[in-house]
Amino acid sequence: MCVLDYLTNTRYGRGLAYADIDVSSFMAGADSCDETVTIPAPLTNTTGSSGNYYLPWAGGFTVPNLDRIPTYRPDQGDSETSVPRLTCNIPLDTGKEVLENVQLLLDAMRGTLPYVNGKYTLKIEEAETSVMSLTEDDIVGNLSVSGGDHSQRINRATIKFLNGSAKNFKPDQASWPKLDSDQYSTYLTEDQNEVLHRTFDIPSITDFYQAEDMAEVLVRDSRNTLTVSGEFQPRALRLVPGDVIDLTDSELSYSAKKFRVSTVSMNLDTLMVSLTLRAYDESVYTWST
Repeated sequence: MCVLDYLTNTRYGRGLAYADIDVSSFMAGADSCDETVTIPAPLTNTTGSSGNYYLPWAGGFTVPNLDRIPTYRPDQGDSETSVPRLTCNIPLDTGKEVLENVQLLLDAMRGTLPYVNGKYTLKIEEAETSVMSLTEDDIVGNLSVSGGDHSQRINRATIKFLNGSAKNFKPDQASWPKLDSDQYSTYLTEDQNEVLHRTFDIPSITDFYQAEDMAEVLVRDSRNTLTVSGEFQPRALRLVPGDVIDLTDSELSYSAKKFRVSTVSMNLDTLMVSLTLRAYDESVYTWST
């Protein structure tokens, strides 16, 4: 809804007409962002006696036994353990380019804004069903298979953000996986003990759990490096970047294997459609309670 408002607002946004926007895609995107996910309950002192605590942004304080630690997510209700998965909270500088501000908003929801059939359409990377099945009948010639861009592969990610839920919008960071976790050890083994750590600044995220989830998604998704490209029959032109398809090709031993569309283009001489596809795994987007 923030993106839609910014695109259509004539005072501080782009001033687009609703006729230039696929509004239904924004409605679906809003529903997706509002997916309810489970978070831990607020922290309480369970030591059996009053405890002294110190936090860099709050100083020292005492919490009686079984009382809630007051500076930990103060806006979270005592019994609140579910929240919307994706939210957005950011001041925008109208002196910046519209495209730059739109990207800041999209970053919080893994979103893109392809221009499809004369309209701006919202696409969110998430677990989704296939929109088209492609078989040998759709493939023109041979497919090219690649291990993908290994320079984009990571085994740990850190998200830098402004923590509004616990630190009054002071700088914070969340990383995944934890350095002492079995998951991190597994990734290191797969990467011949090479540390592949990247840091991302996402100022439109202001919640620790959302930042940690984003780090996990980025790591898991980066490890799907298989890419397939080739020419397909004209019906593939209905696809847009971000769509999920399933591909069947006996030569490659693919049976309804899922891919996400990276690029779509048409050869005007042959009317064939060139696609670049990247391996898709819906478990990447599973929320870790």
